[in-house]
Amino acid sequence: MNLLKQYIPFHFLIGLLIGILLQFYTNFWYFGFVNLTILLIIFIVLLLLFRWKNKRILFTLSSYILFVFVGISTTYINNCKNYNNYFSKSKTSILEISSILKSNNYNSKYYANVIQTDTKKSYEKILVSIEKDTSKILEIGQQILTHSDFKDVSKPKNPSDFDYSDYLKKHGIHKQIFLKYNEYKLLETSSFSIFKIAQNFRFKIQKSLQKREFSSETYGIINALLLGDKTLISNDIKEDYTNSGVIHILAISGLHVGILMYILMFIFSPFDRIKNG
Repeated sequence: MNLLKQYIPFHFLIGLLIGILLQFYTNFWYFGFVNLTILLIIFIVLLLLFRWKNKRILFTLSSYILFVFVGISTTYINNCKNYNNYFSKSKTSILEISSILKSNNYNSKYYANVIQTDTKKSYEKILVSIEKDTSKILEIGQQILTHSDFKDVSKPKNPSDFDYSDYLKKHGIHKQIFLKYNEYKLLETSSFSIFKIAQNFRFKIQKSLQKREFSSETYGIINALLLGDKTLISNDIKEDYTNSGVIHILAISGLHVGILMYILMFIFSPFDRIKNG
């Protein structure tokens, strides 16, 4: 612990976390992007000045405060409520699917980025629920056009229930949209997305596993272990793993790190042929 206290980046990390928590829970900074940028520039100039004058105490104190404001600015910038066009009423919206969630019997669910509202660019993230239709399967990076309105995420009716709206808020999502299968239009997109490539690779692995004719429970567990996708595991299985104290093996573990290391070793293997590579 003493070694950790002497590790300078650890102190800066604490300042960064303080800034993030301060802005997230208290909305400490509400003076706009321009003033925030000016303040950060002032702190950087002061740091250089104290460094040049060899004022160690002032330099250290200013460094801590700077990292606190870096945390504040990071949270402020990523909060879509701080933008002028935050969910302004519009007739037309363009959404881009960013993540595929676990579906229920009636709706397919996604996280999506709001690319445009009418003629204005937008920066919001929303929860999208689409009535199931086997003829239309959305993928990561797919863009859709819709004329439906955004709605607030409802709070739980009972105090003891899970607050899904608070969970989404921590992921930067404040609104949701419900669409029937005929209330949106698919748009062609040629934009490159590393997430889409990863999704296609995941689908290939899943199709390969499906050919093995595993039972649904076995397939769900294998899918979680290999790909970190727990959406196919039933609640009963999750409860059994939780009660047994081994739910952690279904999370991202050393297996995934090993796969990543293998991929990186394959990519950088040509450097082994270079002298001092």
